[in-house]
Amino acid sequence: MKPERTASKGLCYSPFEGIRKRVLVTDRKEKIDSAATEVRIEEIETDEEVFFRAMADVVPIEGDADGEVDRLKGAAKKNACPVPESIEVMTELNELVSGRSILDARYSEEYVSWCAPDLVPARFWELRRGRIPVQAYADLHGLSMKEAKIEVDEFILKCIVERLRCVLLVHGRGRNSEHGEPILKKGLIRWLRSGANARRVQAFASALGYDGGFGAMYVLLSKTERGQRRR
Repeated sequence: MKPERTASKGLCYSPFEGIRKRVLVTDRKEKIDSAATEVRIEEIETDEEVFFRAMADVVPIEGDADGEVDRLKGAAKKNACPVPESIEVMTELNELVSGRSILDARYSEEYVSWCAPDLVPARFWELRRGRIPVQAYADLHGLSMKEAKIEVDEFILKCIVERLRCVLLVHGRGRNSEHGEPILKKGLIRWLRSGANARRVQAFASALGYDGGFGAMYVLLSKTERGQRRR
């Protein structure tokens, strides 16, 4: 007599059972992550919605917005802190030390200047400030009055022919003269404003420190002799 076969579920072998479980676990994790992402997106959207709901009752201010901005700008300018006076003082002192300022000349008896009536004031200002480049110079030191006058006349005529506009005449301060007076300087002032030079010279002024100071003069020459017609 043959023994009967009995089926046992516990003895059944399923080789893909573990894989199926892992797949189920993975699917479950993906669903959880997806749900969390959706929740975050909903939270972001909810925040935006909250913001727009909060701004929904805001009413724009009536009136000219540009005018309001201009008014605020004007108030800001009114309350702005001005440039400290110390900065302006230091700037002026710096120019004075470097020789770019004529502050000392304004209060000195040694300073001289003159310009023709038809000269543009701005041009005269540039000459006094040393803003016009010096193109030639003549040194009158050691010359007698007669020799100095001849030198000045010839020098200016030569510069006119060469179409030079700004020149420098070095006359000294007369410290070594018999009476300590600037004799050449006084003579130079007369020579520049008389004779042929009166038609050739437009202006002159004491030089700045780096160009000789009170011992020299800037001389601005005419393009052509004044009083003569251009050809």
